Amino acid sequence: MPAPLPTPNLPLTVAGDISSIAYQPDGALIVAGNFDRAGGVDRRNLLRIQPDGSMDMAWAPRVDGWTYALAVGPDGGIYVGGYLESVNGVDVGNGLRKLDGATVTDYVADTDTSAVFGLYVDSSSRVHLTGYRVERPVRRLLPDGTMDWSWGTSMSSTTSAGLQRVGNDLYVNIRSDGDFSPRRLSLLTGILDADWNVAMESFVALSIAPAADGDLFIGGYFDSVNGVPRRHLARVSSTTPVQVREWNPSPDNSVYGVGTTANGRLFVSGYFTQVGGKPRNGNAELAPSDGAALDSWIAPVGSMQQLLADDRIYFSTSPRGVIAYPLAVGDTIFASPFE
Repeated sequence: MPAPLPTPNLPLTVAGDISSIAYQPDGALIVAGNFDRAGGVDRRNLLRIQPDGSMDMAWAPRVDGWTYALAVGPDGGIYVGGYLESVNGVDVGNGLRKLDGATVTDYVADTDTSAVFGLYVDSSSRVHLTGYRVERPVRRLLPDGTMDWSWGTSMSSTTSAGLQRVGNDLYVNIRSDGDFSPRRLSLLTGILDADWNVAMESFVALSIAPAADGDLFIGGYFDSVNGVPRRHLARVSSTTPVQVREWNPSPDNSVYGVGTTANGRLFVSGYFTQVGGKPRNGNAELAPSDGAALDSWIAPVGSMQQLLADDRIYFSTSPRGVIAYPLAVGDTIFASPFE
């Protein structure tokens, strides 16, 4: 069993949870959440962790407000979304700012919302976003921040959250009748797939990952999928009509992160203490075939958000912090605990 290393130690004064983690090409992490200080110095809701797990002392943008989404563009720019009041003293009324390093750029985004909840930036620097009371469930902006009117689907004002790319599609949570359910849009056109429908009871914290055979793993906070009893984790078809598979790991609490590797391994994280028929402390590797918890990879630290990158898996942990494990069985690469 991999064991957390005692150093480096990165104590943070935190008033809330980690909301998002973004990976930079050099192996560093951008971490967004709700905190005031880190390592004895001011860090307001945003910080950078270097590949060795130490905090980047030279990188110190200040974000006032709630951060919900992060994305790194092809030019290295860092997009920060949320209920933002200001970034480095620059007022934010549209829920989105772009940083060049730690400096706020003059990028002005036509978001049509006061709060951005999900971000995806493509290889052409076009920004896709979800948000509060939006006309389109996903809005695409051109590299200069203006609206791409040739892309997307208009609908009555709604709130959309989460945003994940799987192949040539985007998956988004759309609120309807008080609940959130995932929907699929074409990345090429932005048109909603009217035939791919997944109805869930209760609020869904959307996380989706592809299976090797084209199916989709969906994690969140729900009790059923299209009328089939499934608690917090399900496997469904990407084809239509949507089929809910027999696969049923039955975690005993919500799932916040679902991720698959290129060779088909499946990792989940959340508030659960039991999944796949075995006790687990907030994270697990599951068999994609039957959902059984695997004993070949066990991490002892509970977690919520997760990020798979290169040969590592990153978790935001409880107590609040960031920890990195190798995907191969072995020791923790680094642990940066939050206090």
